[in-house]
Amino acid sequence: MNSFHRLPFMRWLNFAIMASILVFLTVVLKAGPPLITEDPGTPGDGKWEINISSTVQRQPGQSVTEAPLLDMNYGLGDSIELTWQTGWTYLDEKDQTEKNAPDNSLLGV
Repeated sequence: MNSFHRLPFMRWLNFAIMASILVFLTVVLKAGPPLITEDPGTPGDGKWEINISSTVQRQPGQSVTEAPLLDMNYGLGDSIELTWQTGWTYLDEKDQTEKNAPDNSLLGV
């Protein structure tokens, strides 16, 4: 089996693993805001806030999937937080080999 035929299997395997992680985390952790908007509050001194989501954009002949999108925040005092945002992007174009790569990461204070 060549690598072209394994690609859809690997995509579904990655999706199944990420879906399992998301289901586990939604049971264990409380929900947070979507990544499209900013959360103006901080998680609190010494506390973590972790948001996980995904997006899909479809056009005729093309789809872009970002999964997982991670937004991790750590509180330093009541008014400062360290933040890291990152994700993984899949580009699927008609009659083309699927491409995927990590998103640009964002570090902030």
